[in-house]
Amino acid sequence: MKNNYKLIICLILSIFFSLGTVNAATIAIGDDSTTAGALNKSVSVELKDDDLSDFVKVEFELNVSGTTYATIKFSYNGNMSYTPNGNIYTIKSDTGLYASTIGEITYTTTADLNSNFTITPTNVKFYKADGSVYTTKDSNIKVDSGTIKYETPKSNDASLTSLSVTQGTTKWPLSPEFDSSVTEYIVNVKDTINTVKITANAASGATKTGTGNKTLVMGENTFEIVVTAEDGTTKKTYKVTINRGEVSEPSAYLKNLIINNIGCELSPAFDKLNNKYT
Repeated sequence: MKNNYKLIICLILSIFFSLGTVNAATIAIGDDSTTAGALNKSVSVELKDDDLSDFVKVEFELNVSGTTYATIKFSYNGNMSYTPNGNIYTIKSDTGLYASTIGEITYTTTADLNSNFTITPTNVKFYKADGSVYTTKDSNIKVDSGTIKYETPKSNDASLTSLSVTQGTTKWPLSPEFDSSVTEYIVNVKDTINTVKITANAASGATKTGTGNKTLVMGENTFEIVVTAEDGTTKKTYKVTINRGEVSEPSAYLKNLIINNIGCELSPAFDKLNNKYT
């Protein structure tokens, strides 16, 4: 009985070795995080799996899908022999392939790029020393595509799209009239106005500081509104000078101040902007 078991085991082993081992091989394209606009970048091309050594050659082509606005170029940088033939790339090693980075794909995109795209090895063929060929139709041959992720270019527009100075329902006119390309304005308000509100809107994606309620002193008041574009680096500063003073009647100013019949003078001399005297 024991001899029968041994015979069965030997038979199974002989069948296994006569079929040969099933080696696995993967050709993979590295992913790139983000890209936007016209760029020249690169991603890696790699051979993977621990049992590549039974294969002595790999052939492949490269395909770009998902966009018509990218072109690619393969550059070999490995230690195995390399032979290009048109769009077919051949990597060969008589002692067997091994896991490594075999090259770089440089991709060039145009400003029209507006979506993700992938780079995929196609028509992949792995060859063994006995001339047998394995393709992606075989379960042990795999292809990993690389996805190049598109990111919408960030705007460098640091402009305001509107600007106003108000108090309640009163809107004080800007001089000159608002224009996003003009960065300095003057506003004249009556002396009775001690607070105003500066309101502004920025370009899409941009942020602003310096708006809101403002307290005015008599005379000149200068406020700055800083706009930062969506790209986070481009900035533009708008300056609003608000003159609080007598610009129209009625006014809360005195026109003059005289103390009669006692032979004295004001100190300091009268000034409508000053309300303290000796």
